[in-house]
Amino acid sequence: MTQYSDDYEAVPRTLKEIEGLAAAYVSRAGLLAGDWIDPFELMSELGFRDEVLSTKQMMGAHSFTNATINTISMTRRMRQGLRQNDVGYRYIWGHEIGHLGMHRGPGLKARVAGAIGNKSINFIRRERSAEFQAWLFSRAMFAPRLVLQDGIYEGLDYRLGIPLHAIEKRLEDIRADANGVLFRDR
Repeated sequence: MTQYSDDYEAVPRTLKEIEGLAAAYVSRAGLLAGDWIDPFELMSELGFRDEVLSTKQMMGAHSFTNATINTISMTRRMRQGLRQNDVGYRYIWGHEIGHLGMHRGPGLKARVAGAIGNKSINFIRRERSAEFQAWLFSRAMFAPRLVLQDGIYEGLDYRLGIPLHAIEKRLEDIRADANGVLFRDR
């Protein structure tokens, strides 16, 4: 039986490495930085798939990944939200794409996904936190640096299809990385 935790240690990655993987995924799907990302088209291009599981099977989560079969499992509500371009579900979905790209293998996986979120575990440094890395990935995929350069953020949440708080967090990520504090202990 699979073991679950709130978070787990992953291979350490820098923000630049995470941004590089996000950009590579977008490029492989034939998109340019800042283009609208259709979740289902991107998954198809990357060889990922999705499946809808019952609320009981999801155990309170909106979504989770199974990297061994390249699949994102999700609730019916989340799938509908993705089809309707709900910014919150798109942001969560980007997080799951990050897990599929960075956290492969049969090892320990997080037990909760989505809006509830997983608890940070103090002994896991941020650069090794699978959950922290996946959120960085989602923000980097939807809001690449190139799009943020002009300093015009009004309407960017609608243009990119993620919540405003995610864009604000992305700007914080970039500033913290430039100051060398992104991966400092909490």
